[in-house]
Amino acid sequence: MKINILGIMNPMFNTEEKDIPSIIHQAYKLEDTDTNLKDAPTGNQKLQNHIRQYCGTIGGECYSTDGMPVLASQPREKAFVRADNCANGGHLSVFGHFVATLELVGISKAMCMLLNNNHINNTSERSMRYTNMKNACTAEDLRLYDKWKEIFLNKINETYGKKYPEIFTKSLITKKANENARYIISSYYKTRMVYTNDVREFTYISRTIDYVLTLGDEMPPFLKGMKEELIEFNTLLKGTGLVFDAFNDQREKAFSLLSKNNKVIKPYYGDCIADTYKMSLSCTAQLQRHRFLNISIAFDETPEFFVPEILRDDENLVKDWLKDCNSVKDRFPGATLINVNEIAPANLIIKKDYERLCSSVQQELCIQSLEQAKRIAKNMSDDYKELKAQFSRLVGSKCLWQEGFKCPTPCGFIEGVKCTRKV
Repeated sequence: MKINILGIMNPMFNTEEKDIPSIIHQAYKLEDTDTNLKDAPTGNQKLQNHIRQYCGTIGGECYSTDGMPVLASQPREKAFVRADNCANGGHLSVFGHFVATLELVGISKAMCMLLNNNHINNTSERSMRYTNMKNACTAEDLRLYDKWKEIFLNKINETYGKKYPEIFTKSLITKKANENARYIISSYYKTRMVYTNDVREFTYISRTIDYVLTLGDEMPPFLKGMKEELIEFNTLLKGTGLVFDAFNDQREKAFSLLSKNNKVIKPYYGDCIADTYKMSLSCTAQLQRHRFLNISIAFDETPEFFVPEILRDDENLVKDWLKDCNSVKDRFPGATLINVNEIAPANLIIKKDYERLCSSVQQELCIQSLEQAKRIAKNMSDDYKELKAQFSRLVGSKCLWQEGFKCPTPCGFIEGVKCTRKV
């Protein structure tokens, strides 16, 4: 694994460290080579002082009568004292002002999911719909991926390519085949991601990993499979200088993605919605794009697997698919079905379902959104008539029912518009 710092917050005042980016790049060259773990720096004091000065200066805004121009002109030692007092006193919000963008090379999809579940972050992640998997998998992952990609290419062509040749071009069929074949890939496959967050959150992430590693045999199986990666990632993250040991952080240390005690929540359908349903790991990663959702997942003791809709009319293919998924179950293939707990205000759930009812969206997530809208409309009390009516009208893509809506990229695929497609 390698961590490259692509960018940091620029100071609005003079600092003794004149060229922070070059200091960073000296430690982390922006080249596509592996970083040797033993060569990772134990800390970047120059960058930490830069952060202390920046956040300590901003920390004075709360009680300053003169504001930032005067605060920024003060000796940096005053900012250091202020920042350290905030860190030691647990007033950590001032450290949320300092933002850094990291390129994470060789990170697993599972680790990406843990990071992406933070509500505070921005992410750009390599897509498995558009890129080749040949350099991202184990030999067994690749064998299964190639096997099923070929099957999906043939099934999609037979089902839709001949029927809608103008819509299902070779390019679209390939993309859809990639999208379905990726379900067989382990959640531990290596990818890359650009990740932006602030110092407070980077420190929280590091503290959580420290805690998880103390659990030993009590560590959740999903995390056990990536124990070595957690150690490596945390060592490199601390080496960037973006993690502060001085933080007095009393909050519970846990990855928000994993439901506490592996519990499934009790549904509630009102002006705030708590919903739970089965979904694949791969689809859950798509769901995480909606940062306003509170998402957690719980695993069944005996794993089950999502079967892509396009395979379900062939009993032999379904059996073969489940056999292959089960053969790599300990590596948590993307098809692994999990219990998803989803909590958010009703108006935001409507927004999410509204956006996901579309022929261009991953088929599983599209159908999940359709079924969720039906479930909520059925179970919501008449005390919420207006909300109930809004969920009731989510019967297909918005271009089907929303008056005056004009799609900027119309698909012309009626089964996609009606959400009855198989791929």
